[in-house]
Amino acid sequence: MTEKDERRYHVSKSNKHPRSVRMTDIAVSAHNLHKSFPVPDATSVEVLHGISCSIEQGRMTSMVGPSGSGKSTALLCLAGLESATSGQVTLMGRDLNALSPAKIAKLYRDKVGFVFQSYNLVPYLSVRENIAVSDTLAGRRSDQRRLEEVLSRLRLESRANSLTSTLSGGEQQRVALGRILYRRPAIVFADEPTGALDTRSASVVLYELRRLADEGATVVLVTHDLNAASLADSVMILRDGHIISRLDSGISSEILLSIMNNAVEGE
Repeated sequence: MTEKDERRYHVSKSNKHPRSVRMTDIAVSAHNLHKSFPVPDATSVEVLHGISCSIEQGRMTSMVGPSGSGKSTALLCLAGLESATSGQVTLMGRDLNALSPAKIAKLYRDKVGFVFQSYNLVPYLSVRENIAVSDTLAGRRSDQRRLEEVLSRLRLESRANSLTSTLSGGEQQRVALGRILYRRPAIVFADEPTGALDTRSASVVLYELRRLADEGATVVLVTHDLNAASLADSVMILRDGHIISRLDSGISSEILLSIMNNAVEGE
């Protein structure tokens, strides 16, 4: 991320103003969400204890908490990639429990994107082919102008025809992010996307996720990095399968750390 990009980011974020929220502004919601996993002795362990939340359209929301707090499980359930034991999840006004597998697949194809710590690239395809893989799967012709824009935006022009198996970790994550930038889904779920990256590569990924939200996408980010979390418009803090606090933008990483520590000490 260049110094010019950083200045542009700070200007765009400082210009945001609080606004009232209507139900039609909600991109993702959960009501009384429980999630249990079986254990070898035939019982089960509950990791989410009735969480409820609403995530607004066109904003970036981060989810933080200590290891074992349930934040990644919560994200997977909100995204519909993990079935909740009970409760309701709604994406773009659609109750996932009421949708057929075919309609869920269409919703994901048209409206939802994912970025994970594992890059999920096709190793025998080039960077260019991986970014436009959604077109290949759908039998569509790729938008070459859009593809060149994404390659330029992520500074991958020189690697466009390289196999992704030859790239560094930071470059592979940029390719994974390139899929999102190319498709432009309405909702992006990102689970620890910078966890295995160096500082510079992580900054690029976080900048682009923030920029997606500034351009109108809904971004849900799970992270251990409180500096990354503080870039969001809203921060949810989880502990022991509960959402214990929700904060608006302007919260520094130091304040987040203090709140989390106080929550633990208050047990």
